[in-house]
Amino acid sequence: MPGQVLEQAGEKQKALARLMEQNRAELAALHPEAGAILEKLEGNQAELRDYEARLVFRSGFRLGMQLAAEALTNQPELYEE
Repeated sequence: MPGQVLEQAGEKQKALARLMEQNRAELAALHPEAGAILEKLEGNQAELRDYEARLVFRSGFRLGMQLAAEALTNQPELYEE
């Protein structure tokens, strides 16, 4: 089952990449500078996604560490012999 989910995600990703490439080609055909502008926009969007991913990771990591610290501080028998 998980393999199917990953395979479907990969197929969807490939289909979206093909669609993006077709749209980029059509836009470039309409206006010579459109391709360069679109590449800049895609770069900006990728940078924004990376930044958001780092924020989400940082938030999740912080929460995980807080939970771990809380679990350890409420376990005095771990420290006593």
